[in-house]
Amino acid sequence: MDNARDADGLVVEPKSKPVIIRNNFAFTENTQILPWDSDIDVQVSESTIHFLASYYNMTIHKYVTPEVPQGRKYMIEINPNYINGSTADRLNMIDGRWIDTITGVFIDVTTVRPKKGDPGLLASKDKHHYEVRIL
Repeated sequence: MDNARDADGLVVEPKSKPVIIRNNFAFTENTQILPWDSDIDVQVSESTIHFLASYYNMTIHKYVTPEVPQGRKYMIEINPNYINGSTADRLNMIDGRWIDTITGVFIDVTTVRPKKGDPGLLASKDKHHYEVRIL
């Protein structure tokens, strides 16, 4: 992925790194994803999702590997409702997707935010909570 640049052409860096949370436990324990959760979810901070929305929304990225020398293309798509952290809107739980442009297979991207009233917790729109100290 090329570096994002601001209006003056300076390289812009995200303020925080992505955090992978879900399925990490299952993979760590038995090298398999949980049987009831058949996809991969990536969770990122508010500053990271804002960075992705501002500089990379709807962009295509090609990755070449020894296994796929012709490469594969992926698109990052950020939901315009990513700024709404409410759990009430059940139709906008996913803040973004990293999509394989050939197969349509995707990785969901959701945002974790400080939980109101509890500075020691982060929360996502699907009502999961995570202790800041364990991240």
